[in-house]
Amino acid sequence: MPYKIKLLINNKENEYVRNEPPMVENLIDALKIQRIEIEMDTTENGQTDKQIEERFNGYADFAVKFWHNQFSKKDFLSGLPTDAFDSIKNPVWDTLGYDLDALEDEDEDDEKKD
Repeated sequence: MPYKIKLLINNKENEYVRNEPPMVENLIDALKIQRIEIEMDTTENGQTDKQIEERFNGYADFAVKFWHNQFSKKDFLSGLPTDAFDSIKNPVWDTLGYDLDALEDEDEDDEKKD
């Protein structure tokens, strides 16, 4: 499965593709993101600014390494549209071993219940 991400850099849409599977170095970065997200979900007083920043910086660091430094962290943070966040979230979850199809089915079931 090729992994694709589109970033808007200098007012131009650029697509980056990764054809190989995630590697151990990607798993390490994905586990860091998972740890941050667990902390954020279990914080009594809600998410802190520091946690939010750490989370998005974690995704940016993951993306830069995952796509072999084809773009910078700044390019990622300022060039990924918010509606395209799944293009980075899905590779992270896939690296962690989650079945993306099963997760989508669960989301659809939850929406039907609401």
